[in-house]
Amino acid sequence: MNARRKFRLLRRLADALCLQHGLPPVSDRLLWENCAASCPQPIVLRARGARIWLDRRYAAECFRDAAPRYVYITYAHIYEEMHGYALASRLRGQPCALPAEIHEQFRAALKCMRAEGANFWLSEELLPSVLPECV
Repeated sequence: MNARRKFRLLRRLADALCLQHGLPPVSDRLLWENCAASCPQPIVLRARGARIWLDRRYAAECFRDAAPRYVYITYAHIYEEMHGYALASRLRGQPCALPAEIHEQFRAALKCMRAEGANFWLSEELLPSVLPECV
């Protein structure tokens, strides 16, 4: 996916999540920098009792002390996370596993991606506002 398409998708994700959480829109400049960077840092937003992460490879929200809940995730992000935990285990010489809640989200997302032949998963609740042409 080229940078413009990534930007349009990230813009729609950001708008939907900001509207859902009562936050002002994220600037185009910040979103574009995330899409164009070779090693982007996630955009972190704070709402009443929630933290939201936006990145060209994933979007997640976390309420209070709960585990993050992915609302958009790409195969590339899942691979990076799994590879990172495997590398940490090897370097530390002891098991280092993904938290069970996140592992389950990855498993479910990968199952949907395989069924659809897609390289990303988007939550049902955001689908109409992010990809209306698919509804």
